Amino acid sequence: MKCKKCGNDLQDGTIYCPKCGKEVQIVPDYNEFDEEYLKNLIMQEQINDSFVENDRISSDEISIYPGNKKGRIIILGGMITAIVLAIAVVVYTSITNYHLNSYDYQISKGKEAVKEKNYDLAIKYYNKAAEINKTKAYPLYELGKIYEKQNEYTTAEDMYKKSIELNNKYVSAYKHIIKLYEKNEELNKIVELSKSVNNSKIKALFSEYIAIEPSFNSDTEVFYNKINLQLSIANKTDVVYYTIDGKDPTKDGIVYNDKDGIVIRTPGTYYIKAVSKNKKGIYSQIVGKSCKLVLLKPDQPVVSPSSGSYGAPTYITISVPDGCEAYYTWDGQVPTRNSEKYTNPILVPEGNNVLNVISVDIKTGRVSDTYSAYYEYYAQE
Repeated sequence: MKCKKCGNDLQDGTIYCPKCGKEVQIVPDYNEFDEEYLKNLIMQEQINDSFVENDRISSDEISIYPGNKKGRIIILGGMITAIVLAIAVVVYTSITNYHLNSYDYQISKGKEAVKEKNYDLAIKYYNKAAEINKTKAYPLYELGKIYEKQNEYTTAEDMYKKSIELNNKYVSAYKHIIKLYEKNEELNKIVELSKSVNNSKIKALFSEYIAIEPSFNSDTEVFYNKINLQLSIANKTDVVYYTIDGKDPTKDGIVYNDKDGIVIRTPGTYYIKAVSKNKKGIYSQIVGKSCKLVLLKPDQPVVSPSSGSYGAPTYITISVPDGCEAYYTWDGQVPTRNSEKYTNPILVPEGNNVLNVISVDIKTGRVSDTYSAYYEYYAQE
């Protein structure tokens, strides 16, 4: 290798010429053959450039030159490719926009995600479907099922309730929310939900959860001598509880016995409450009734024969009202329960006598008005 400036021989790797100090530029060793060959090569390149310059056709000219078949094919192919790509972009964009705004597409994708147990993705699709069509209850119902599977019960309940708000005849939504409440032992919510249902088909879903309140067999408020009430029970498997002092029968109630009914003999005013409880332990609404018991005097006994004068021995019989006993005196005193009790016909004593008789109610102790009769008996000689 030689220095370009002074021609001094240089060793490989030298940066500056040790003779003249010129920066070394690597050039091949000089020989005449190489120089001649280089000159010929340059000359040939200039000739070729001249030929090409004279015959060169611009790209615009090629595209319109009718005789250039290859150029036309290239351009035509490019145009077709561009058109196809443009159409593909338009189609892809249209399909994408259609899917993004298609309720049916979102639902179908949601179902696929559920089958694959990809619940997070399914939630996204069903939420999008609900957003696209706000009148449809189905995506909300499906969201409820997903959240229930994930034990997110509060959110599941909310989804079911929203689907029912959109469609109050949605049987499946009602079935799922009822089962959800039962699983969470929130039976009171089932009862509350049933109150808003008017459709007979939907109402039937609540039949086993709803206890029907009992009803009183009498509208009477004032009773005499005894209160005797019967309760009508719609479902014979229900247990009925009642109180007579206005207390809550679900807490302080007495079990009702259909054979005995509700019997009160002590005079006073009572407020009777009753409630039914079904097999699931759900209570009905409480029904109530105000009653007043007034004790009446029993009827007077019937005495036969009545007052009169007799010359022969005469027996007196006394007819006693049902549920009563009769007591009598012959000395003019008003009888009491300590007086002589009537059991058999009575022989009229000799002379002038006053018979006083009363009826006494066995259960209440109430006493009738006194019945008085006058008898004169003298034996005939």
